[in-house]
This record gives sequence, structure tokens and C-alpha cells, in this order.
Amino acid sequence: MNCPATPLGGGSGMKCRKPFRPKTRKITPAKYRATVDAVFIRVLLFDRRHCIGVTYLDVNTIDDVYLWEIQVFMNRGIKGTDHAWLVMMKAMRTLTRYAAADIEETGLGLSDFGVLEVLLHKGPLPVNTIGPIVDLTPGSISIAVDRLFAKGLVTRVESTEDRRVRIIALTPRGKDLIVPAFRKHSGQMRRVFSELSAEELRDLEMALKKVGKRAAALMEKS
Repeated sequence: MNCPATPLGGGSGMKCRKPFRPKTRKITPAKYRATVDAVFIRVLLFDRRHCIGVTYLDVNTIDDVYLWEIQVFMNRGIKGTDHAWLVMMKAMRTLTRYAAADIEETGLGLSDFGVLEVLLHKGPLPVNTIGPIVDLTPGSISIAVDRLFAKGLVTRVESTEDRRVRIIALTPRGKDLIVPAFRKHSGQMRRVFSELSAEELRDLEMALKKVGKRAAALMEKS
């Protein structure tokens, strides 16, 4: 036991305070993984300090208030929209890791791959048009284009209509890289979604679009 130098409350002959030992309980591995994800998301909603630079949380580092919140959340279970959000997050995280593994073999990151894929299927585009399509800010898309230009994968020329606008297009080298890379990526996605029927895939796409548009509308209002 860790005894204080001076007994708490003064006097002598007092018993030392027992150190805190959190109680543990046995749970199945599947339940543990679900609980960890649930705890991570719940704490994320309340205080991001506990989530910086970590994947899993040690609940012993969280103060009593947050520990109480976690216990309430765990006890009530994951239901409805909470569960849908958790499932979507886990699926997207796994999909991204799966896709990124092969994309990175080409020497491209996900952002660069996205830019080249857009140019492959939509043709030459202004920089400020590409950014929103691949979900990059104006600063980030400029950096991505600079990186691709330095590698000789894209060209960058002034628009004939507006000299302030730069038009980005694939070079032959860029096309030679993205065509087989996208073909491989497309095959990966077909294997991932092969468990779904054509109707299920169509319903999933419509549902995700509906949720995405709703989230975008709520962001604009806030």
C-alpha cells in the first residue's frame, strides 16, 4: 500500500488509504472490440483531449465524470442511429485501409490517387473544380497538384478565358500510372461489394447519399 507521510486527518495510528484498483470484468473479444469503439465515440463527443494520438482509450485515465458517461452509454447499449453510425465508421475505416494498401504500392497517397482518377474520367479541369470533388480544401488541392506536377503526372496551364485559373490535365506518364491503378482498385471494390445484390447495392448508395446530403444541410445551418 502507498501510505502518506502524514496520516490523513492528522493523529497517529490511523490506517493507510488503500490504493484505487479498478474492478475488471470478463467479456468476450467481440464484446470488447464493440465496447472499445463505443467508448471511443462517446468520449469523442464530450472531450477530444482523451482521443489525441490514440486508437483505444484506457478508461482509468478518464476522470469520474467521463467514466460515468461511459458506463451509462455501455449499460444502455448501442441502438438505432448510434449503431448505424458505429457500423458505418468501422466499415469505412476497413475499406480505406484495404484500398490504401494497393494504392500506396503505386507511390500515390489517397488524395493524389483521387485527383488523378477525377482527371482520368472527367478530363482537364480547373484546380478549384477538382478540390470539392475529392474533398480537399483550396490549400490542400494546390499542394496535391504541385506534388503531381513535380512528378510529371499532370500539366498545369493558364485558362485561355481567365488567366487566374489553372487547368490541370493528365500527362501520358500520369495516364500510364492511373489507368492500371484504377483498374486494380475497381476490381478490389467489386470483390468487397460482391456479397450485395444489384438491388442492395443500389439501395445502399441511395441511403448513403441521403444521409450525406442531410449532414451537409445540417452543417450549413450550424
